[in-house]
Amino acid sequence: MNLDRRRLLQAQAIALNVESTNQQRLEAYHLIEVYKQNPSRCLALGSCLIICSEPDLHRILGFDLINAFISEGWADANERLKFKCKSDIVNYISDGLKGFVNEPKQVKEKLANVVCEMIKHDFPQKWPSIFHELFEIAKIGPLQTDVVFKICLRVSEEVIQFQRLIAKRIKDIKQGFYEAHVFKPLVALISETLRAAVEVYYSMLNSEGSTEGFQFEDTIQRHLALSALECMCGFIGWTPYELLFETTVLMETLCLLLTVKCLRMMSAECLITLLSRKTGPCRERAPMLSMFCPSVLDYLHNSTRMVLSEGQDEQAYLFLKRLFEILARLGEQYIILARSNELGSLTDRDFEHYFLLLFLFGEHHSQYFTSWTLETIISFLRNIDRGVHASVFARYLKKIFNITLKTLMKIGYPSKDNHPSCFYSRIDFDNDQAYSNNISHCRSIGCDSIKKLSEQYMEEIFRLLYVRAVDVIDALYMKMCDYEAKARFEAMSLLMSNVINKMNASEKLPFNYNSKCNQLLSKCLTYAEHEMSPLILNSLLSEISCLFHVWSDQSAVFIRVLQLIFRCLNLRDSSQPYKAIQTVHRHASSLLLGKVAAHTEAFLFLYDDLQPAMLEFIENEENDNNCRASTLETMVSLTTQLEEPRRSEIFEKIISLSASFTETEEYQRYYIFSMSSSIVRIYLF
Repeated sequence: MNLDRRRLLQAQAIALNVESTNQQRLEAYHLIEVYKQNPSRCLALGSCLIICSEPDLHRILGFDLINAFISEGWADANERLKFKCKSDIVNYISDGLKGFVNEPKQVKEKLANVVCEMIKHDFPQKWPSIFHELFEIAKIGPLQTDVVFKICLRVSEEVIQFQRLIAKRIKDIKQGFYEAHVFKPLVALISETLRAAVEVYYSMLNSEGSTEGFQFEDTIQRHLALSALECMCGFIGWTPYELLFETTVLMETLCLLLTVKCLRMMSAECLITLLSRKTGPCRERAPMLSMFCPSVLDYLHNSTRMVLSEGQDEQAYLFLKRLFEILARLGEQYIILARSNELGSLTDRDFEHYFLLLFLFGEHHSQYFTSWTLETIISFLRNIDRGVHASVFARYLKKIFNITLKTLMKIGYPSKDNHPSCFYSRIDFDNDQAYSNNISHCRSIGCDSIKKLSEQYMEEIFRLLYVRAVDVIDALYMKMCDYEAKARFEAMSLLMSNVINKMNASEKLPFNYNSKCNQLLSKCLTYAEHEMSPLILNSLLSEISCLFHVWSDQSAVFIRVLQLIFRCLNLRDSSQPYKAIQTVHRHASSLLLGKVAAHTEAFLFLYDDLQPAMLEFIENEENDNNCRASTLETMVSLTTQLEEPRRSEIFEKIISLSASFTETEEYQRYYIFSMSSSIVRIYLF
């Protein structure tokens, strides 16, 4: 035995020596594996090496040998040998360890692996009392409690997470947990450990000289709480609901731990795992939501505000994401139970607390939070009847509207540093292209949400739109070079287009709809007289397009709209990107073509003023060919409405413009197609 022990320890020393050659290291590992393949010697050698007086590396090797014996030779070993092995390990957990501070984590992990292997072989048929024995041992002290948590976590990983056993054994072990009543004492042990950690933390926090509670990180309670939370993460996904929610103590404790910096991430993981459960009847999940009462949500609210006060910190931001995921999962559970009519005693006050917490994230600078907050809110609108908690939605429509506007704002590129959101974009996105792709998704969410809100709360949304649009235009006029003001105006134009188009399709319009739309149009046209930015001009054209049908003084508005269109068509600015200028040209020509088709008679009234400007634009070969073609088509559309012989005279001028379109093969094909259809239309009239 002594010779085998010396050979093993020598092989381990060679394997771990940095000066050993690869060949020496391979030979050492091979020798250790030879011993592991001989179960009869593994147990005896392992038992000699794990005694407390041995160095830590020797004890780790000893546990590896015992683990090899259980894995390879347990089935063939006699009952006496098995009983001795079990007794030795249980006694070792009780009084064979060095102490909480001196015992390395690696030794505890190896010990947990050994016990887990025995449980995989003998629980529940041959050793049904193992967990109750472990829970009794946990009462001895914190070190034993820590080891018991690690054993339970390891079993959960092997059986549930990784499923490294055959299906029958997994089923037997899971059934054994229920039959042996393992869950209740385990939940009680976890709850007691976490509660003790909370009490110690707050007593230190309130004591003199510990204003931030940093001393807590070195305490035994902090290490125990971390082990308890890791164990809970492994079990909370399949622990019966009724055991988790007998009282609110466990839920309150988890939420309180969200304020403890060194434990908050693990606490958040536990809550996320719990709220992600989709198994079991809905009536069994209803008590879970009742645990998230206003007092518990207040803990979440305080934790969120505390993290927000930390400013632009990456670790704080990552934790905020976990907090938001808790809210998102809680919202999903609300919706599932609402569909099944299992919400029970949840009141408007409960929902109000939930939404107030959600709005904290919606007001954050991160695009991630604003878009997902809005998506969560809209999920409620889609899946819960308007009569259910309708007062909560109506009370906070203004906040929802502002979050929608913020979601539509294209601001915070990772490569820039002109807005607080840039810091968070650099964490969330690798480059500007990834950010742009996400913005497209966010805008889709924003447009869908405002349409849904307009459908359910038409009067309120239009009133908010009018007030907010006036504020945004005035703010932009006062801060013409402000980047955020321009981005907000561009987002407002997109929001306005969706709201107005949705309401135009409705049979019932809001009160004073035409009058207020007319005021908005007039304000947009007034501001357009002072603006040269392509971004803002595009937004103004979008707003004018959707507000086009509500004039009180058509002739005056027609002239101002035409002036704006031709100013956009002739826009030249070498300091601006070419693509941005080209977008303005195409938007203006498209607007001209579309509105002429819809309001031909009104445009004919101004034909004499309009014709020279259109001819001049078409003849200028520096202009974009697509825009020239659209303007040409507009002119043809108007000319068909004229009387002879004037119609023929103008038609001759149109034909003479063909030379400027036939220089390239691409535009020759386009021109021939458009002109052939136009000629037919002219002669038919």
